[in-house]
Amino acid sequence: MEDFSRYKILLRSPNWLGDCVLAMPAVRELRKNRPNSHIAVLAKKSVADVWRMCPYVDEIIPFEVRKGLMGLDDRWDLGRKLKTMNFDLALIFPNSFDAALVPFLARIRRRMGWATYHRGMLLNRKVPFPHHLDGEQQPHCQLYLVEKLVHHAVDHTLDAKIRIPDEDKAYAAGLKENYFVVCPGANYGTAKCWLPENYVETIKKLHKETGLNCYLVGGKGDSPVCSEIAKEVQGEEGEESFCQDLSGKTTLFQLAAVLEKAKVLITNDTGTMHLGAVVNTPVVAIFGPTNWLRTAPLGTNNVLLRGEHDCRKRCRRVCESDHRCMKAVTVDMVMAAAKEKLQATK
Repeated sequence: MEDFSRYKILLRSPNWLGDCVLAMPAVRELRKNRPNSHIAVLAKKSVADVWRMCPYVDEIIPFEVRKGLMGLDDRWDLGRKLKTMNFDLALIFPNSFDAALVPFLARIRRRMGWATYHRGMLLNRKVPFPHHLDGEQQPHCQLYLVEKLVHHAVDHTLDAKIRIPDEDKAYAAGLKENYFVVCPGANYGTAKCWLPENYVETIKKLHKETGLNCYLVGGKGDSPVCSEIAKEVQGEEGEESFCQDLSGKTTLFQLAAVLEKAKVLITNDTGTMHLGAVVNTPVVAIFGPTNWLRTAPLGTNNVLLRGEHDCRKRCRRVCESDHRCMKAVTVDMVMAAAKEKLQATK
């Protein structure tokens, strides 16, 4: 009889940082229920580092594919590479056609994922998408997929752990003591971003009322808005600023360490929000056109703010209207939530 407990499992990762963090409770349960299996994560290079911090996996296989016809060659080559690694099972978290293609090309014997987007021919363990979970947080769907694999209910507690290397914790230890972190950008686009002037006002007020320093974080693409905010909150000439811009200057490991030490994180709905939550930093998250019921961060140490205007059905990367859903979240709302979190951690 085949020993299912010792499978060599290939887990196809989501493609965005936040989605990877949200997938970790499912990977936690996969590890718990298959403790003797070898779990490898197939992840785009842009998110591979977050999986390197995940204690539930054994191996990371980073990949990159080019656009257009050359990308077909890349997928074929990746499939041939994976075929030599003799995986018993591919568990595919993304529901796109492309995510299922490489495991099919690798001829992995069991390929399990959602029967969506006309990709049924690429799978031989097809799972109907759980539409009864549409109103629940995204991780519950992935946990449901794990349940279908292990054939019994699993723990749906939405938490996870990551491991931050000591050298990156040392980087954070070199920063000023007693600080809060602000992430004013978002990879998706400006439609998810609170107004820069609101961040400026919040940073000034929170520093004045608490004495805390501030660090601005984000990727290279967030550097323009972070630089703009840092200039606006600059102190008097010759005075060291209490607000410093780290955007585009940290690795993902260093960012995790910076967030772990922060007293509170104020952020848009973005990958940094999820990374902050998984290191148990108090999070104040500002939501606008995205579905906060689906993409809420892990854990319970979070305050999620949104206005009365619901733009979720017409979400675009750039707002085509007057940004009313984000404007509806006021500086006073964010200040109250941040001070509540700061008071709770004293």
